[in-house]
Amino acid sequence: SPHGERPRARPAAHPRDARGGGAAARDRDDADRQGADEAPGRLPGTGRLFVGLDVGTSAVKAIAVDADRGAVVASASRPLALDTPRPGWAEQDSRSYGEAAISALAELTAALGRRRDAIAAVGLSGQMHTAVWLDAARLPLRPAMLWCDGRTTAECAEILERVGAARLARTV
Repeated sequence: SPHGERPRARPAAHPRDARGGGAAARDRDDADRQGADEAPGRLPGTGRLFVGLDVGTSAVKAIAVDADRGAVVASASRPLALDTPRPGWAEQDSRSYGEAAISALAELTAALGRRRDAIAAVGLSGQMHTAVWLDAARLPLRPAMLWCDGRTTAECAEILERVGAARLARTV
């Protein structure tokens, strides 16, 4: 080799490939038991993927999981900014949820390549108790108030006092 490298040995041809000939195919002697080693009631792998999308407080996360094995195949995440304009306040630009979701899903499907065609289902999850107020055109009126925003602490205490903990627990 001109660079002082030793030439690599070429791997031997597989005995059944076109170059090597090899033994002819034969019938399986266990054909009557084929599939008997599978777990009862379980179908052989299908290659299907399940995708999960979570709009969380700190990030939008996307994940693809092999439906048969439960193994993570690919994942992507996009951070979300948290604004605290005053003590006890917690807000986010709700428009960033969709932008981050699209970006994370684009990265996820790019990582999957041709396997993206195997996506069989998509599950969604998100922050609970976050308020996004929309106008008649379905555009945000203001930043979203997150579940951890403390502006309604006094109102929550008043409701608890008027309704009572037991009734509130049954209602909510």
